[in-house]
Amino acid sequence: MNLQTAMRQFSIKTRMRGAIAVVLLLLTLVGGTGLYGMLTIKQLGDEFIHHSLEETETFGKLQSALGAMRRASLHMLLVAGQADQVEAAYQKWQEALGKVRSLSAHMTEGEADEDNAVLARMAPDLESSWPADPESQK
Repeated sequence: MNLQTAMRQFSIKTRMRGAIAVVLLLLTLVGGTGLYGMLTIKQLGDEFIHHSLEETETFGKLQSALGAMRRASLHMLLVAGQADQVEAAYQKWQEALGKVRSLSAHMTEGEADEDNAVLARMAPDLESSWPADPESQK
């Protein structure tokens, strides 16, 4: 029995309802596939924005900590004759250096990206920038 003969056995009303059901089924499949694709793209975009925003915020904090290190080192040079002020500036410098180290470590966590190479090149310069004892500056 061929399909056309089988379809003629149903009334027009039944055939029309069947056609509407097939159209609705196809519409649901296309809509569901589109919705799944849109949600996947939204999730990928949200992850990218979250990662970029967090990295940008950490980079801003790193810049601020490097600025604090620079201010403290310049202050040490300006008050070179006053041991108590040099010591206070050196403490601020060490605090800023600790913050730079922790932020650098935080930025290198996770997947490797282009800022990891920059931070790796920066680390030896930070370690050799000042001696461990402010008394050796006198």
